[in-house]
Amino acid sequence: QKKVNLTGAVSQVTAEILENRSTSSVTQMLQGAMPNVNIQVNTGSPGAGGTISIRGMGSVNSSSPLILVDGIPGSIDQLNPNDIESISVLKDASSAAIYGARASNGVILITTKTGKEGKISVSYNGYIGFNKPTELPEFVDTWRYAELMNEAKGTEFYTKSDIQKLKDGTDPDKYGNHKYLDEVFSRNGLQTGHDLTLNGGTATNRYMLSLGYLHEDGIIEKNSYERFNARLNLSTDILPNLKVTTRLSGVYSFRNEPISYDGDMLDMVSSAVRYPGLWATRNSNGELGLGN
Repeated sequence: QKKVNLTGAVSQVTAEILENRSTSSVTQMLQGAMPNVNIQVNTGSPGAGGTISIRGMGSVNSSSPLILVDGIPGSIDQLNPNDIESISVLKDASSAAIYGARASNGVILITTKTGKEGKISVSYNGYIGFNKPTELPEFVDTWRYAELMNEAKGTEFYTKSDIQKLKDGTDPDKYGNHKYLDEVFSRNGLQTGHDLTLNGGTATNRYMLSLGYLHEDGIIEKNSYERFNARLNLSTDILPNLKVTTRLSGVYSFRNEPISYDGDMLDMVSSAVRYPGLWATRNSNGELGLGN
């Protein structure tokens, strides 16, 4: 390609940048790291990735770019970030033309680490942290809600006796002042990652073996994500002009999410925002309440 065709059309992120970002998905690591690469993460669920669009929406049907991991189409969020050597983004049609029609929305080229000649080296990378909501909306007390509801309806929808019971808290099971959002987002989520890498080889045979583990708890009880990664990259020089490269990788992941009687976890969060805290989620006798 001529330089004029490539100027501004290629961006690259190196392993050093990615290693300083402790998130569960590669997609989130790329946020803000490349110009003209827009990444949207629409959920805070543990292990959730996002959608990537390069230089805006290329189609009303799909704007997802072609993702190649060592030349093979793959998923970006199933990768162990510790295995990545570099990420290049081809943003212009001229630079992505070699990949055909699949590259109409751009191309993301991911190169994983390879073995280096020398004695075996063992490296370990680990971290631990906590997730918590940065800010939650504040709601009026339920007795104030009752007063505003009467004002809005122009009638005594809630009697003075009802409002007084909400204020004094004498019957919390039927006239409560509960903060549902605080009850749903009830904890700080633990997040931890551990990676072990073995690297070495001779002049003709080089290897890189990595094992990775990720665990992330959500800020909702019974919500978590776990992922196990393994990768073996081999490079063998058979002849002076013939090299065989082998890429073996595997990933196993699972996600736990609570569900409510009327939907999934996101519906539970939506209900916690929409409904006033009038009804107890757990009654004073220990039984589950009838609230939303």
